[in-house]
Amino acid sequence: MDPPRLPGLCLPLRGRESYRTLGTAYAANTHRCVRCFWRDIRFCPQLRCGPLCRGYAPVFRWPIERCRASTARRGFAFSRHSHGDVRPFPLASLMVDRIPLSGPAMRAYTSDHPCTWCDGCGNYGIWSALKRALVELGIDPWNVLLCFDVGCHGNMSDKILGYRFHGLHGRVIPLAAGAKIANPELTVIALGGDGASFSEGIGHLVHGIRSNYDITFILHNNANYGLTTGQASALTPQGQPMNSSPEGIPERTLNSMDFVFSLEPTFVARGFSGAIPQLTTIFKAAIEHRGFSYVDVLQACPTYNRFATHEYLMERCFDIAGEKYDAADLSRARALAVDTTGRIVTGVLYCQSAVPSFMHQLATRRAAQTTLVEEVGLRDVASLCSVFQ
Repeated sequence: MDPPRLPGLCLPLRGRESYRTLGTAYAANTHRCVRCFWRDIRFCPQLRCGPLCRGYAPVFRWPIERCRASTARRGFAFSRHSHGDVRPFPLASLMVDRIPLSGPAMRAYTSDHPCTWCDGCGNYGIWSALKRALVELGIDPWNVLLCFDVGCHGNMSDKILGYRFHGLHGRVIPLAAGAKIANPELTVIALGGDGASFSEGIGHLVHGIRSNYDITFILHNNANYGLTTGQASALTPQGQPMNSSPEGIPERTLNSMDFVFSLEPTFVARGFSGAIPQLTTIFKAAIEHRGFSYVDVLQACPTYNRFATHEYLMERCFDIAGEKYDAADLSRARALAVDTTGRIVTGVLYCQSAVPSFMHQLATRRAAQTTLVEEVGLRDVASLCSVFQ
């Protein structure tokens, strides 16, 4: 019996990790509990799982009480929620039919290593959207370099195939920039968390945007240091109690979008890890941009972030693509990005493609017919080794 395949997920449903990915999207979009998930999964026409569902532990945690409360508050058609008799939710609405998941393109990015993130972590959505974006753009794994910082997101380094490099904490941007300068033919994507990127790595972010390196930077923004068990980051709300500061943090929260726009970037986007189709579109636009692409991905941390949950983000995130919007207007983009008091605007907020990238402005390379990596020569170091023996 062939395993069921879900258009919109990156794996056939063979094991726990694939169910967890679908479960995360299900919880974020429906605010319903794990009992509903297992019931609905049997009614989904794309899922012919039957006995394959048995034996799997619950893949995400959404308490039944919150499930009932959220359903009534948001006014779903099934507001009188009952786990004994509930209309199945159309899981197909969470899926995207654009990618043949059984084809060689997606399998080329599929790792055999199991995912180790917490149940309900937003990294699952980012992981799924990134693979889909690379496949839709027709980029082969041997033509992409994924540079990972230290943090929970860094566990993705062996969950996706392609060239991968795990750098030092806060230093992923110079690593990615150096690789792109050495080999401009590579598609280079850097990934970092809000802790490293806006603390010890903030200087690299400043000069990455200022220099307009031709790389894509994806910020995993869960407003805490998840890998070190919930320490406060520069993006944690002021006064918010965290594991390392139970009385609340005294520092003011850094407005990351205001900071980034003050550097006059050439591409800024914001997405939500629970909106995988939109996030795929954002990643594609960022990768295709010639210059430094900054993508802020809002994600829930179900273990340590109690103030920005899936429900919170789902209710507030708004896709700007549905409105008449000029992404070339810097002041308008900055105003929309900075103001998060009501809705949180997502999508490609600003794009200026007329600004040349770093390599196009580097006078010493304008007439070069070869790349730096092709100019690396082989040298006999035997004489040097003898000196240091």
